[in-house]
Amino acid sequence: MKISYIFIFWGLLLFLGCQKEVVLDNTDKNFPLRLNYSTSNDNNRFSWAEVNVTGFQQYVLVRSSTTIPVGGTPSGKTRVFESSNVKDTITLTTASIIFDSVGFYKLYTQINDRWLESQEIRVSNSNLIVSGNPLAATFLPDSNWILVVKQEANASTTAKLVLIDVLKEKMYSSSIFFPISSTDQIALSIGYSNGKPEALISTSSTFRRIALPTMTQISQNSAFTSPYSIAKGGNNFLFTTNASASTAFNVRKNSDFSVVKSYSRSNYFEHRTLAVLDTATNLLVEVSQSKLEIFSINPTNGTINTGNLALNNLSFSPFFIDIIVSPDRQYFCPNTSGIVYDRGLNPVGQFSDIAIGNSFLQDAVFSADGTFTYSLVFDFFTGLTKIKKQSFPEFTAISETPISGVTPIRIGRLKEGLGLIVTDQNSGNARFTVQKINL
Repeated sequence: MKISYIFIFWGLLLFLGCQKEVVLDNTDKNFPLRLNYSTSNDNNRFSWAEVNVTGFQQYVLVRSSTTIPVGGTPSGKTRVFESSNVKDTITLTTASIIFDSVGFYKLYTQINDRWLESQEIRVSNSNLIVSGNPLAATFLPDSNWILVVKQEANASTTAKLVLIDVLKEKMYSSSIFFPISSTDQIALSIGYSNGKPEALISTSSTFRRIALPTMTQISQNSAFTSPYSIAKGGNNFLFTTNASASTAFNVRKNSDFSVVKSYSRSNYFEHRTLAVLDTATNLLVEVSQSKLEIFSINPTNGTINTGNLALNNLSFSPFFIDIIVSPDRQYFCPNTSGIVYDRGLNPVGQFSDIAIGNSFLQDAVFSADGTFTYSLVFDFFTGLTKIKKQSFPEFTAISETPISGVTPIRIGRLKEGLGLIVTDQNSGNARFTVQKINL
């Protein structure tokens, strides 16, 4: 019997020697875990060493707007990251977007039924917080500006157009109240007239041109119906879709919004979004849930050359404000299927995980040099949205950046990095922020 006990004793020592020792001490002086923090390219970076012990369950990194008491659990706090069956050293980069001026972070590790915790990390924040609900937005890639149509209150039937300079954290607001009956009826774009940027906007049967960044109105015109989408072409042409039984989209003059040419097709009352692939030849894409079609519009007289290329029965919702277009305008993603096409409507690839059925593509953008894509992907299983970076045109995964505690709305290209719009899902009053990120 003594010999058996000796073998068991030495076997137990050998087994424990293969595990890393973690001192189970949850006092405020000797935390068994160590959370490391740094900033990189406007993002938060957290890291911690491997916890390789028997009974390991998961890591949970949390954030709170107030200091986190010692000796608790991650329950009731915003979860920035959680994993199971992962023991390796972890480095996590997250977009540093919080609505509080200060955020408090702590790492927990579950071992069997026990929670171990790290020390607390305090992170200061200085984002521009805007009251209201962002109903629609578009980016000006050669600047650091984002145009946002913001609902004044949650149940309001009016909205204002605001221009946000992300780097200066400054907002310019129009004095006009735009009527809102449906977000489906908001048409918003940015065009240039005499080399100066201007907002093109309609939320009803009234179309307006507004100078940027002063937000002063240049012109106001009436249309028979409210356009779904507006796109600026070459030679002073505008293209607008219509909720009308007589015309599908119009070629208009930018100066007075007058109709030059009209085009008709079936499914008039579907939402249809436009994008210009070539301003010299006015190569135009129109996309709806049932059809994707490419037109060319004569740059001199506005004649519409139809029947070039078309795809039918797409079964995916189009992006309402902006179709995702590469900087050289050779490629585009028309809808939430995540499929990217070239100008010949040949599919060249697809954003990852979208076809699996557990992920939803919210928005995407090409990098300034066209060699990467960044997509906002919501995962139904985890309930988190991630920014996925992929190479283009290979669509090889480069990185994933989780976003938690807020609701991402749009991602877009700025002159210096990427812009991200998020709302505060935990706030009783609608508010949002925009921030530059680098991934």
